[in-house]
Parts: sequence; structure tokens; C-alpha cells
Amino acid sequence: MKKPMNNTQLLATLMFGAIALQANTAQGEETVAYEDNPKWVIDGITCEGNKNTECDFITKKYYQQVGDVLDADEIADAKLRLGTLIQFKTVNTRLKKGQERGHVVVVFEVSEANHIQYELGLGFNYSSIGMNDMFCSRSWSSTECESQNGHSSGPAYSAAITDFNFLGTGKRLSFSANNAEWSNKFNYDIASYRDNGDIHSYSGPGARNSNSGATVYSLTYHDPHLFDSTNYFFTARVNSSSRFDRHNDRIHVDQQEPILNQDNRPFKEGNSYFELGRRFGSHSFVSVDVSGFDGFGLNYGWDSQDNSLFPTQGSLFTSTVRHGTGYDRTNIYMDYKKHFSFADNKVFTFGANALHGPEEGYYVQGSQLIANLSARFTSINTINRLEGTYSGWFAELNLGGAKETDTAPGNYAYGLKAGYTYQSDSMIYRFTLGYNHQERVSQ
Repeated sequence: MKKPMNNTQLLATLMFGAIALQANTAQGEETVAYEDNPKWVIDGITCEGNKNTECDFITKKYYQQVGDVLDADEIADAKLRLGTLIQFKTVNTRLKKGQERGHVVVVFEVSEANHIQYELGLGFNYSSIGMNDMFCSRSWSSTECESQNGHSSGPAYSAAITDFNFLGTGKRLSFSANNAEWSNKFNYDIASYRDNGDIHSYSGPGARNSNSGATVYSLTYHDPHLFDSTNYFFTARVNSSSRFDRHNDRIHVDQQEPILNQDNRPFKEGNSYFELGRRFGSHSFVSVDVSGFDGFGLNYGWDSQDNSLFPTQGSLFTSTVRHGTGYDRTNIYMDYKKHFSFADNKVFTFGANALHGPEEGYYVQGSQLIANLSARFTSINTINRLEGTYSGWFAELNLGGAKETDTAPGNYAYGLKAGYTYQSDSMIYRFTLGYNHQERVSQ
């Protein structure tokens, strides 16, 4: 995958490109003269190659207006914003001579991909837990203690179809279906004690073998330019979910991405939401969302990645403060990723995320902190850049842990993931394998 130019290279390319272009203009027209610090005024902003996408959708990614002095940084940012969109195979910029000397027209040249994109995913996860020491939690009139160890494994499937040019104006409509199934095999020892110390009930040692799973269907509408504005966006998602044989154990195995999370947000599966946001600066945004039982959330973040599927540089940060209405509780969530390209199509990604909020116990709402660090290596293969065909594989290491509360044991966790992705003009295939292990922190 070709690396994007830095601002100095971009400015030089724009200047010399403009000079070369003007040499071919009609006789009698003046050419753009080279200057050490050119102050070119924008006469117009146009598009080429956009057969299915309105030019207005493209130019709204460029935050300068007619009459402004040309800024190379703004053009670089606009190319980055457009380059992350899957509906474009390639994005280039050039300058044409304006109506008078010192004036230019900014031209965005795009090569469109198929605006209907399909996606299929297949994965397999294996998660295990080891907690031989009893963990005790306090309920209304008794203390319940439990030890548990075992594993849970199974496949995950996903499918999606997205129209990136819904209604012909760059709005996005997508439908996705995600399914995960687990085979659970656990050994346990459970005891309940009355306040006077007598055993109220006892179960174990024993074994529990079962099958469980979940399915989530999502319909999502995204308007990147609400009411034809440059900065405001709107998203609405309607979800429907079902889960079978769900155990209510306080001690549980943390499934490793059983349901694909499209937003890097701490929404539960099944929750629908509406989000209104505003972009500012080069790549930042703020938004507010309303999400049924999960209440409302305040979000802040930025996305300076050069590609949404195969990023080679830039960073992604999302943060959410969410107050639930079903229970009076507040969650704080943060997720960060930074990409470093150290060789052609070889990328190292550092990631960190944390969630602070009440653990969902039956009786006591303890405040729990969960944190995770990750390191990922990605190798990208450019099969056909003009056709927008790429493939890539990754390997990732995860290390994390959770603070012990009244309702959940403290633990440390580690995991490995590997995956392969293939992207064509109209299709994305994903294959992943994951292993995760939790161990209780010794008390």
C-alpha cells in the first residue's frame, strides 16, 4: 500500500503540478508562477471521476472555501478523510489555473469503488478461566462463595451489506447479522452461608456442560452531513438480539469478541441508539447519543487513520461517559490505537482500553475497573491498487486485568489473536482465531 505524502511533498507536488497543467492551457492564458511561499487564492473546488457520488459529498471533506488562501495542510487532511472511505479506490488532488494570476481551482480526482459492499466473517474463539480459590460476595441475607474453572469455545459468524451511497447523496445504510456459539465445560463449587455462619445451601463439587450463544441483527443509517452541513453528522441504529441458555454466573469467561463491535463503543448487544455529533479540527468529533436501557452517552474522539480497513499510520481514540437509566450508574470507557509503519506495508499497532463502572451483580453494585493493553503486527499485501484489492494478516497479543469488587473477582488475563482479511471492490472477507485466559488474582 502506497504511503501518503507529507505536507512538504504534497505542497511541492501541487505547485509543480499546477505549473505543468497551466503549460497546456489555451494560448493567451497566464501560467501559475513558482514562488517560495505562494499565496494562491481558491477560485473553485471541483471533482472528477465521481459517476455515482455527488461532488458536494466529496468537497465537504475539504474545509476550505472559495476565496480562501490555499493551505496544503487542509488538502492533505481532506485526502486523508476521503482516503479512509471504502467507496473510493483512489483519491488524488491537483490544481488548475484560475480566472486570473495567482488564483487556482482545486480538483479532487476519485476512482469509485462499487457503492454496494458485502462482508463475510468467520472466527473461532477459545477462552478459559482458572479460579480454584473461593470468591465470596455479599447478598441481602447471606454470603455466597464460588470457585470455577473450565473453558468455553466456539465459532462466530458475521455478514453485512452496506450501501455507501444511499439515496445518491453519500448517506450510508447497512444491515448486519452476527452469531456466536459456545460449548461450555466448567467445574464449580458453590456454597451459600447465612448471617449466623450456617450453610444455607451447597452445590458441588460438580460439572456443568452446556451450549449457549447469541445472535444480533443491526440496521444502521448514517448521515455524514446532516442537513447538508459540513460538520454535523447523525447515526441511528436499530438492533434485535437473542441469546439462548444464558447463565447468570457472577464468575464468567470473558468471550473474546464473540459479537463484532462496529463502533468501538461499550454498547450491549441488542441496544438501539441515536447519535448526533459534530466534527471539529482536522479529525476530532464530539457527540451525544441516546440508547434505551443504557441511557445517554457523551462521546469524544478522533480518527486520523489513513485507512479504515488497513491503516498504516495515524491514530484512533474514542471515549464515552454513559449514564444508565435502567440502573442509576455511570460508565467511563476509553479506547486508543496508534499505528507505526516501519517498513513497506509492515505496521505495528499499540492499543489500550479501559472501562470503569459498576459490575452487574444481583444485589451489590461494586465499582470495577477493567483495563487491557495490546500489541499488533500487520502485514499488508497490495494486490491491485487501482482495483482496490488488498489482503493482510495480523497477529496480536493482549494483556489485561480487572479490579476485585463485591460482585466480581479480580483477575488478570492474557490472549492471542490472529486474522486474515481480503478486500476486493465489492467484498470483504475476514477470518480470525482467538485464545483468551483469565486467572484470579491471588488474595
